[in-house]
Amino acid sequence: MKPAPPEKPKSMDELRQEQKAQLHHSIEELEKTKKSFAADQQKQFDDYIHQMQEHETKVSEWQNEWPESPAPVLIRFLQNFLDVSKDIDYRAEVFKDAHGKLLFSKTVYENKPAEWKLCYRAGKETIEAARAAASQWLGELKRAQ
Repeated sequence: MKPAPPEKPKSMDELRQEQKAQLHHSIEELEKTKKSFAADQQKQFDDYIHQMQEHETKVSEWQNEWPESPAPVLIRFLQNFLDVSKDIDYRAEVFKDAHGKLLFSKTVYENKPAEWKLCYRAGKETIEAARAAASQWLGELKRAQ
């Protein structure tokens, strides 16, 4: 009659492993079940099995892109910011076109990514402070891994 203690919460990794095992079990069961149907009906099972496998692949890719730990994502974003903002010419000349839009005088600057142009508009002092903070944070994250 003694009450049982509550079940220990499962980690995200344990839940993911259970879900993956369940998906594989479902696929195996579908493979077995489809054999009892006519050949023309088996194609529907094959399509469904393919969809489940495709879903598993997409989930795996998503988990690689957005892992449980935010550190790899932060490292990627910080490194991208440092790469984009490393060669900004804050003295680059701009002019207004016929429609009032500001454009760079040099085509090479006009072809830079939007992030580069955003850093240019933010100004040297702002970006240098942000680069210092990003470099420090990036170093801390890399040391922690």
